[in-house]
Parts: sequence; C-alpha cells; structure tokens
Amino acid sequence: MPDHIVFPISLADKSEIELKVFPESKIQQTLFRIPREEAIEENEAELQIVEGFTYEYLLTEGYCFADSNKLLIPSKINSNLGRIVPNTFVGRTKLTVLKVGEEKPVGEFYLEIRSIKTSYRNDYRTMLKDISDYCIDLIFQSESPVIQSFTVDHEVDSRSLYQKFSFLKSILDSDEFHEAVARITSSPVTGWMFNEATRDIRNAKRLGTKSLRQLVGASRRVHLPQSHPLRGHLDRHTRKQVYKVRFAVVPTFGGYNQAKNKRL
Repeated sequence: MPDHIVFPISLADKSEIELKVFPESKIQQTLFRIPREEAIEENEAELQIVEGFTYEYLLTEGYCFADSNKLLIPSKINSNLGRIVPNTFVGRTKLTVLKVGEEKPVGEFYLEIRSIKTSYRNDYRTMLKDISDYCIDLIFQSESPVIQSFTVDHEVDSRSLYQKFSFLKSILDSDEFHEAVARITSSPVTGWMFNEATRDIRNAKRLGTKSLRQLVGASRRVHLPQSHPLRGHLDRHTRKQVYKVRFAVVPTFGGYNQAKNKRL
C-alpha cells in the first residue's frame, strides 16, 4: 500500500489542483485508487478509503474544502489541510472545493468509503440492495454525509416516498426535460383572436370582399350632404378588423404571461 496518494481534482474553470491523502494507520490496505473505467462500471469513486480509519489530506495552497461535510476536520492553522474521519459511515461522499476566503464552489470531489466488516462489493453492497427492497427510506437518511446509489425501476409501483422522489428527480434533472422547457419558452403555443372596431373609410388601406359588403349593407350610416356625388350609394363609415390579440402560453413562476395586443 502506498504511504500516500496524489489525486488530481478538476475545477469548473478546467484547471486542476492536487489532493494528497495520507493514512494515519500503519495497517495495510486502507487507501486505494481504482482505474476510472472500473469506477464507472462499479458506480464508485476512484479514490477510496476504509471506515474506522483516519487520514490526513493536503490540498493545493489557496484552496480548501467546505465545512459542510461532517467527515472533514480542517486544520485551524492552514485551511488547505486537515483530517478525514469517516467513522462508521460507508458509501460515497461529495467534498466541495472552495477558494480560500470565498464561498462560491469552484469544484467538487467524490470519495468512496469502504466497509471494513465485509467484502464491500460482494457482501456489503448486496446487503444494502436487499435492505433497500423493504426499507429504502431508512438508508437515505437526510443527515448522512455519504451517498447511496440506487436505480429507479419504472416498471413496478413505487414502494416508498424516496422512490417516488427519485423518479421525479430523474425526470426533472434530465437534459431532455430542460430542452423541452426551453423549447416551450422560446416557441410557445400561440392562439389568435380578432376584434372588430369601426374606423373611418378614408383610413382604410386595403379593401376586401367583406369590407365592400359592409359598405353596401352597414346599418350605422352617416348622412351625406344632398350635393355629395356618392349620396345614396356608399356609407361614410365601414367596419374592418383592426386588432388581433396574441395569447402566448408561457409559464412563469408567478403564473402566465399576459396576452399582448398588436395592431394590424
């Protein structure tokens, strides 16, 4: 077993920093790093430690971990170093990386905590799977600093509140859902409503068949002077569609956007 492991952490700005982890115990096989392909296949973190043991860590100068994780005890002298104390927690935990003196996260790092009592993959994770079939809510304790991974079975009825929550979360967090919402907001379903208003015939720009029928058969007429050449033939006013209202179905946090009027 190596006396320490140097692990690169990728930040949000595409840069990298180093994390050095040192086991405090002299017992062998308490600090591991598995290949990335194996970690993806087993749904585990690459860097792994063992429950019940303690470790020291050292981050690149100028960076530190957030204090929200219960497994970390930062040094009171230098914030970029400290101790990892997993106690009896087993599973995967997320460590948030910050710049010293700032509160905005700049990266994150996952650490796997193995069980010391049994074979982690063959026995412990199989035991968790069997337990989850009956009491998954107990495994996902909100105060636990580690994360357990489960797959939602869409073909069976939900047997717990957390399974229902996981089902909704898997949909709401998917790229397809975000793309669908973006498509709705950028190209909403629209409907048109026309409103008729009376306007002076001298302001009419285009006369259609309907407008010509209105000229002949309109009921509200204004009398023309006796000397006017069109007296008895045309009404002075006509009815023409001049407004249309567009209703855009655009969801907002406060309800729906109001319809906008647009003059023809």
